[in-house]
Amino acid sequence: MELDWQTILKEAITILGVIEFIKGFATHSGKTIDGNILRIIQFAVCMLIAVAYQYLPVFVQAGLLLVAVTTLCKTQIIDFVMSKFGDNKQTDNANVKTDATIDNKTGVK
Repeated sequence: MELDWQTILKEAITILGVIEFIKGFATHSGKTIDGNILRIIQFAVCMLIAVAYQYLPVFVQAGLLLVAVTTLCKTQIIDFVMSKFGDNKQTDNANVKTDATIDNKTGVK
């Protein structure tokens, strides 16, 4: 197996995305993953991705990479699509942020 920069970068992005995908399940349930557990998961994911990229078909590799990229760059992808194809009025209004805090009970700043 020859490792060039393209392969290393592709596998590294996939590993980061898969780990973030796994962390998403934990944070969705209100739990956090301990640092030591995360290191073990990272090692296991690294080994699995290395095997996957060596033996699995190209469409599986592409699927893993796409899951990783969409997990890591979801916000940027949505912002880009909305800026190109979304309704400008809705996009502009959705992106307006204020420094004032609003009281949840009364709705007053």
